[in-house]
Amino acid sequence: MAGVDEVAKLMTAVAEQVRRSKALHFVVSCRIRFQIGGDILPLSTDLGPVRVEAWYRSPQWRFEASYGRGQWVSVVAEPSNYVHVLSPDGRWTRRKSPIGVRPDEAKLKLLKLDLTDTVTYVSMAEASWNGQAVWVVEGLGVGESRVKWWIGKDDLAVRKFEQGGGFFEFEHGGEKKRAPSPGATVLEFEVVEFPVDVPSELFEVPPDAPVEETATDNLLELLNQWVTSGGRHPGNGGS
Repeated sequence: MAGVDEVAKLMTAVAEQVRRSKALHFVVSCRIRFQIGGDILPLSTDLGPVRVEAWYRSPQWRFEASYGRGQWVSVVAEPSNYVHVLSPDGRWTRRKSPIGVRPDEAKLKLLKLDLTDTVTYVSMAEASWNGQAVWVVEGLGVGESRVKWWIGKDDLAVRKFEQGGGFFEFEHGGEKKRAPSPGATVLEFEVVEFPVDVPSELFEVPPDAPVEETATDNLLELLNQWVTSGGRHPGNGGS
């Protein structure tokens, strides 16, 4: 089994490749499971698979997503608090961004490589995934969540990611308490590549698109906070 320093060196190289990239294209299938126990409001629900194709050309993003029969397109055309969204009827609107980071900083988050700064590595082993030789890196994240990456041996690209288990902290009756983390995330990347360039037409949006807020925006923002926080409960300041 590889030592911790060797694992950290590998993951640093994986993250640095993404950090340096001026262009990126990936296709990912995302599944999220929420399980909340208790007598008052027991809840178990699955989200996904959501298929997302993304293009990045510094500092712009374009996302094309599909879930069931639903499809939508969103473009982050500049560092701002809004994204442009193309509805199925062909109408562009602007909505508040749930990402909360600059487009050029989102690369690591979307590939779950921002977690490399907080994970305690446990093991690294050789394996095969979808016919490709990979490194399987396991570690413990915030709240002792189990984190696992599948990294292509030939190109150091993220091929799969899983996170689940662990706990989050909250205050009740003036005391700090722990509860099992309610979610688990699985990302499977069909494509991860670093093209020389990405066509500018992908990022063209109307400058006068109206601002629109939907009833699901707040929920999506909360879900995004949970997914991008490394397993922390929204509002939980730390592990």
